Amino acid sequence: MTEIDTDIQRALAYPYERPTHSFLLEGETISRLHAWEPEEHLIPVLACGSNAAPEQLIRKFKDHPNQRIPVTAGKLKNFVSVYSPHVAGYGSIPATLMPLEGVTTTCHITWLTEDQLVQMHLTEAIGSSYRYSELRDIDLQCEMTGPHEKIHAYIGRRGVLRLNGSYIGLSAIPIEGQHEELTLMSQTEVQEATAHTLNHKNNINRFIEININTNNRHHVIEALKDHASPYPLFNEIIIYDEKLND
Repeated sequence: MTEIDTDIQRALAYPYERPTHSFLLEGETISRLHAWEPEEHLIPVLACGSNAAPEQLIRKFKDHPNQRIPVTAGKLKNFVSVYSPHVAGYGSIPATLMPLEGVTTTCHITWLTEDQLVQMHLTEAIGSSYRYSELRDIDLQCEMTGPHEKIHAYIGRRGVLRLNGSYIGLSAIPIEGQHEELTLMSQTEVQEATAHTLNHKNNINRFIEININTNNRHHVIEALKDHASPYPLFNEIIIYDEKLND
């Protein structure tokens, strides 16, 4: 398998496999959490996309291999994980969080130290694709820590992807409820739909391959502005929204 084949597989695997339950990541070892009390020094950060997947966390902290990260499972009411109108550097179309009445999404919370949070910021394209915020007055139920009325989260700065009149939710992340303006798609399906919408004639593998190239990716992101839908987050307090790396 070539390097580009590996990159394409990684892009199409997004948001990656995640346990349905709470777990503890220690280095590259995953163990189920059956009971856990939050530690005062840990910062709870909502994971609505790939940050709930052990393989993604391992990748993000590869230069800090002995990390210990509790990740607790939960459900967030009146929100849904949808695709963002941009392409990540590794070729996937990533997720963001959108308020949607009547829908409850499964989610996880990563509990990070201050140093781990700094490292996570570096992987989130803050100031470009995402901002770091606190969501307040929410209905989040965590299986380990009970109800939360507020949580930290990475929120997409580009709005949400909207194709053929629908918001596009991640089919890999289970939801309860439905909404007439919500369509669920896998990563492969959203890549195909995006390529078709932008009139790209290449097959899906080639579409991803060219998007891993920085210049081509920027052209696609620019074109996706015409398919981005803004959304209000009245309960969002923005904490950090400046580029960490130029």
